[in-house]
Amino acid sequence: MNSIYLENNVSLPKFNDSDISSLKYYFELNKRYYDKVNAELQTELAEHPVFGPLIKMQTPQQQKAQNERSHEMQRAAIFDGKWQEYAAELMTQGIMYARMNISYVDWYELIKLYKKLLIPHLKKDFPKSDDIISFLDGMTILIDYVMYALADAYFREKNNIIKTKEEQFRAIFENLADTILLIDKNLTINMINRVGVGLKKENFIGKSLLDVQMPDSYDTVKNAIDSVFKTKAPSTFETRYILDGLKKYYSSSVSPILGTDGEVENLVLTSRDISAKKRSENEIKEMNVTLESKVSERTEQLKKSNSELEQFAYSASHDLQEPLRSITNFSKLLSIKLEKYSDKEINEYMNTISGGAKRMSNLIFDLLNYSRIGKEMSKSEINFGKLLPEVLTELSASIEESGAEIHLEKLPTINAYEIKSVFLNLIGNAIKFRRKDVPCVINISASEKGKEIMFAIKDNGIGIEKEYYNRIFIIFQRLHTLVEYDGTGIGLSQCKKIIEQQGGKIWVESEFGKGSTFYFTLSKI
Repeated sequence: MNSIYLENNVSLPKFNDSDISSLKYYFELNKRYYDKVNAELQTELAEHPVFGPLIKMQTPQQQKAQNERSHEMQRAAIFDGKWQEYAAELMTQGIMYARMNISYVDWYELIKLYKKLLIPHLKKDFPKSDDIISFLDGMTILIDYVMYALADAYFREKNNIIKTKEEQFRAIFENLADTILLIDKNLTINMINRVGVGLKKENFIGKSLLDVQMPDSYDTVKNAIDSVFKTKAPSTFETRYILDGLKKYYSSSVSPILGTDGEVENLVLTSRDISAKKRSENEIKEMNVTLESKVSERTEQLKKSNSELEQFAYSASHDLQEPLRSITNFSKLLSIKLEKYSDKEINEYMNTISGGAKRMSNLIFDLLNYSRIGKEMSKSEINFGKLLPEVLTELSASIEESGAEIHLEKLPTINAYEIKSVFLNLIGNAIKFRRKDVPCVINISASEKGKEIMFAIKDNGIGIEKEYYNRIFIIFQRLHTLVEYDGTGIGLSQCKKIIEQQGGKIWVESEFGKGSTFYFTLSKI
């Protein structure tokens, strides 16, 4: 094949006579194996995680019709020169794979599998290597072109998808009410969505976060950032700015973005204008001062009145020798309860930003559940011997896929708040973080410890290094990349919050490479 060129938005080949001759030889010879090899291919791919579901979506008749159509288009291209129609079909396939998020590598592996299944038939029928080489020359020429055409359409469509997602992310990012900054580990501002009136983004991009702070906010911001780098946990703070001659107050949160090495790679700083809240707080303080003054004044008046009444009573008692009943007035106490102002948390940046931001479609739905924990909670009698089978039923798909063995010891019945989600998380994690070289075994038990019941979920999985024992319970903290294990990084922090709101505690004991045991306690009362 001399070259490939683009015409009418499709990739067309420039084959010489030798190429066409090889292609025809390949096609004619391949006809005798086409149906049989395709049948073997369907069997091999039946359980493939990507192509298996696609195959099952079609009936055998539909699959046969599709294969015949593809085969005929291939024949027309090779023998009749109708490459435009075949190229358009390949372009459609490439776009479809991109939209379905099928990996281009998966498609390449499919081609390799087809060749692997075909070769034994050739060796059997054509013991002479020259015949096979001629056949393979034609097949290679065709596959090279097919893969090029597919890849061209696939990556063009992927770029369109990425561009669209970036535009969508940009629109969301730019229109959020809060100010959001993406900062690298050197504290350089790389992105910002909004700035104050009279300012420009150019005044911030490329500058150090600390260099754009007011003098009285510098230490506050620096201490918060130092805390994030040290603890790898989010930190919140308040700052004051003077913009356009007006005082502006901001409530901010800075959160870490960890790299694959577990170290802080970037920071996300979110700031919300709380100037109105601060004004209200100041007004309330002034009202309190005024009220205190009025109360003090009224108290003095009451003291004076009481003194006069005492004098009158003494005089009346002394002069008239008649008992008098003194009357005492008391004042009202006005209690003003301040409503707390709570900031909302922000997702994704964008997978990363794909993500990829889509890391950023993934990379959003778990954070809302965490904030509701503890609301409208009420105790009820829970029979854990009945609850755990329900939990295992919900996890049946994961249990079956992993082949996990789960053993339940005798479990108690106590009054407690909602606890089912804790078992779902801990057992689900034990299955997820199993070792690949041994069968997954999980033991669930409970024992009395004074006024508490201590539950234990023990596994023989990959284990956790001791230095990460506390970190795993911090929201959004992960020990593994998304490529290794999926998840949102919220599950264990949810468990911790649920347990602690019930007066219990949760912890882990583990040996790296040998498994973990998660413990938590609940009151028996």
